[in-house]
Amino acid sequence: MKLNQGLLSVLIFFLVFSAKKLFIYNEEGLVLLCFVGFMAFAGSYFGDSITDFFVERRKTIQTELENFLELKETYLAEYEGILRSLGQNKAILAALEPICTQELNKLISSREQSLSSVCSTQVQEKLKALNYSRKMLEERLQITIALGFRESVLEAFQFSKQKLKLKLIREALQAFKKS
Repeated sequence: MKLNQGLLSVLIFFLVFSAKKLFIYNEEGLVLLCFVGFMAFAGSYFGDSITDFFVERRKTIQTELENFLELKETYLAEYEGILRSLGQNKAILAALEPICTQELNKLISSREQSLSSVCSTQVQEKLKALNYSRKMLEERLQITIALGFRESVLEAFQFSKQKLKLKLIREALQAFKKS
């Protein structure tokens, strides 16, 4: 009944304004009149279904928003857990850094010691080999000098023997000439 009174009052309103020529029926006015009529008609016949549609839509949007917020909270909680574990890992790495540095320094010093030990052992072996070679060369030199001395003494003796023969022959010739 209320709706009929509303339509009746709107109809009277248009009739009065049309009679007084306050409302002129041109294209824009007719479009406005049709729109207002459509809205009134749609509101009267589809008002409950439109209201139900918007209520359902509001509930759907609200549910989706709640789901989104729950997912966001879950994600933030997971992210916070990851950040916390990263912080713990960083603290553990910071605690392990001095130990790693100390072990690295020990490793470096042990490598240096083993390298110097290997180098000194190799140098000593080379020195022993050189000393052995020097002794062998000295023995060869002594043998060579001895052989060379013997040969030179024999040569000198043979040379002096020939000179002595010549000298004896000359003396013998001179003695023979004198006699």
